[in-house]
Amino acid sequence: MDIMDTKTIQHSTIYIYKLRHSIALILFALLLAGVPTNISWASCVTDEHDTTRDLIDEEHEQSGGGTTYWDGDINSDVDCAGDIDTADTEGGGLGLRVFITEQMKCQQIWLLEDFFVKFVLPAMQMMTEQLVTVGMQQTMIIGAFFDAQIQLDTQRLLQEKTAEAHKDYHPSVGMCAIGSNTKSLAASNRNATYTTHVLSQRSQDRQLSNAPFASAEGPKYDRQSRLEQYKTRYCNIEDNNYGLEELCGAGGPNEFVNKDINYTRTIDNVSTLNVDFVDTDTSDDELDVIAMANYLYSHDVFKKPSKDQLKNPKNQDEYLDMRSVIAKRSVAENSFNTIVGLKSSGTELAEETEMTMSKVMEAFEVPEDEVPFFIGERPSYYAQMEVLAQRMYQQPEFYTNLYDKPANVARKEVAMQAIELMLDRDSYKSELRTEAMLAVLLELEIDKLQSGIQDRLEDLDETDKEDE
Repeated sequence: MDIMDTKTIQHSTIYIYKLRHSIALILFALLLAGVPTNISWASCVTDEHDTTRDLIDEEHEQSGGGTTYWDGDINSDVDCAGDIDTADTEGGGLGLRVFITEQMKCQQIWLLEDFFVKFVLPAMQMMTEQLVTVGMQQTMIIGAFFDAQIQLDTQRLLQEKTAEAHKDYHPSVGMCAIGSNTKSLAASNRNATYTTHVLSQRSQDRQLSNAPFASAEGPKYDRQSRLEQYKTRYCNIEDNNYGLEELCGAGGPNEFVNKDINYTRTIDNVSTLNVDFVDTDTSDDELDVIAMANYLYSHDVFKKPSKDQLKNPKNQDEYLDMRSVIAKRSVAENSFNTIVGLKSSGTELAEETEMTMSKVMEAFEVPEDEVPFFIGERPSYYAQMEVLAQRMYQQPEFYTNLYDKPANVARKEVAMQAIELMLDRDSYKSELRTEAMLAVLLELEIDKLQSGIQDRLEDLDETDKEDE
């Protein structure tokens, strides 16, 4: 039973007690109105109190005696419907006390069996049922409120997460540009390493007089082969004060004039060289780079010793000196080969990268037909890093695009850190090459000192022999 039911019963009980009290007062007043005239309650109470007490005691004794209160069973037989005469005591009527007692008994019977059972109890039952029903309905309403609150909180959470996902995972143009331009970066870097290796191996084979190089027949044939290439490809008849007509005739094509000795034009100002030693085709850039390498390193190749000469132990020692020079030269040439490798054309995947890189170059008002001149048809590793680490930051759109969602700005920051790490790695490799060349230079200086000391030691040996 809940608190509401308890309060309802308490209120009903109080109401019943008040009702009983009111009914008792009304009945008592009616009884007073029907008392005979020879029994005056007013005089009994005021003037003849003692006499009235005697009359009450006498009336009580005539009615059969007993106590002044009724202590019978409420369900005992009582004729509550008859007309009882309270005045005629001797004629068979009841005394006043008995009359009041019987009327109170009848009142209790009516109050419990008629009024309470027929009216109050059903009303209380219906009221209890209604209160329970209303309470259950209110409980359901409260549960509906809780359910609605949970539903709304869940929907709000999902909407917040949806909004956050839409905000955090909405791609930006700047981030897509960075990702698209790095698509073939790893493959191009691998191709650059392979190109460096091929150039180093080519130079070594040429100096060691390996076939199919012209140096395999000796320094004379190596120079003759290079001279013929110069006459037909690189000769500029205007050089030497127009004195090369006898040597070159008409000279070479204007697009290749002096490219074998012009480092700036051939390599430095070009972002992508059409150099790819994976295929079997020989491109113009490959011929130009190799011709320049022949001028820069081992311009004069060693004379190839014959088999009979190598049988002599003294000649074998000279052959080791030759290999020492080739080794030192390879350290110096490695930087040149690495630069060419970095600028060698990328793989076939780089053709897709060229489409996105061309948009960056067009932002600098570069005509579309001139874009391949700057980055090449298959951009090299050097060209891709140039766009990622320099060109992209030279256009105002990059900075205006920073007015973006915080997640996209953070992604750009991470991407820039990754690019910075790649640049640091390239710089580290460059420092290693520089360190190697400095070490070789130091070795050459030490070798001079060693040769001087060795000569003095030999002079001492000859002096000792003369003294003997």
